[in-house]
Amino acid sequence: MKLFSDAYTDTRTGLASASFSSEKGWDGVIKGLRGLVQPDGLAKSKSSSLNDLRKRIKSDSKGGRECDGFIVGAGTWGANGAVVDDATARKLGALKLLRHTYSLTSWGSHQVWIVSTPATMREWPADAYSNKNILTVKDSLSDLAEQFSGDAKKNLAKATQEGGAWCQKAMVVAGACLKGKGKGIEIIKRWFADEDNQGETELAAIAAKLNAGFKKLAVAMTKGHVILTDVPAIRGDSTNDIWLSEAAAAPGSAATDGIRVIYIEGAFFADQNVLSGKKNWTRILVHEMTHVELATDDVRYAHNSLGMKPERSNFSTATCLTNAESWAFFAADCAGAVDVGIRNSVLK
Repeated sequence: MKLFSDAYTDTRTGLASASFSSEKGWDGVIKGLRGLVQPDGLAKSKSSSLNDLRKRIKSDSKGGRECDGFIVGAGTWGANGAVVDDATARKLGALKLLRHTYSLTSWGSHQVWIVSTPATMREWPADAYSNKNILTVKDSLSDLAEQFSGDAKKNLAKATQEGGAWCQKAMVVAGACLKGKGKGIEIIKRWFADEDNQGETELAAIAAKLNAGFKKLAVAMTKGHVILTDVPAIRGDSTNDIWLSEAAAAPGSAATDGIRVIYIEGAFFADQNVLSGKKNWTRILVHEMTHVELATDDVRYAHNSLGMKPERSNFSTATCLTNAESWAFFAADCAGAVDVGIRNSVLK
């Protein structure tokens, strides 16, 4: 299953081609896109290049289907005639992926993007077009029915902003505990301290780890290049656990891939968890970002019948500190987003 990090590499490779259109206007569009797609993520200062691309495609379509605009932009179609060769597929794939990429943020240095390719696609664009019949490729290039609706994009933008606020609050709470201030030590005990970790020294060690972790998370969610998308290959696949989940992320991928990606899957907006609405969406994004930044695991979820209360023989402090859901609910608790009833049902 090919992930977005591979598609991102293909996009950068496609944009590096020297054979894009020489038609008026395209040279500036391609230059802008090359500046946008950086090794460590999309550059907010070049976000206008995405609208430039969409306008250029529409203009060159001359009132017809969008594929006509893509064809102008791609320049040569290669030598295969009836099928699209690999080099042309990478160029078209780069343009198609970026045509469906949007900046979700407009505040400060916050940088969150969504890549919402057409819902019918089951591959990333470059793969979908390589060695395919030109007529099939044209139909795909003209498909505008995206995976994420306008409302979904707005809700994801709000939840990401809220997630950054949760992480900042959690960082402050943990930091205050290190200085012997505030009442946050009770929240730390609630989510992370088993019977063997109730002493001042042990709690300070937990607080230090939480403070350092949430410092990374707060930066990632308020100043980092966060990309939201999904995995086209598993869309609608009722046999795939990832598609059936709320979201997914590759553990430690901020370090290994150089970009931060969260995959929004089938149950994200289903509200089937103990939290609902924006609180649940925010919880999901914080949960997944701990995978990306801190390489956490999915040891236990909030709906698990065993509960998430730290216990020596059931759910130890060491285990809690590796559990993404524990980090997410701690952040929610620090932000006042978990009422007593829900908190007790999760902790048991």
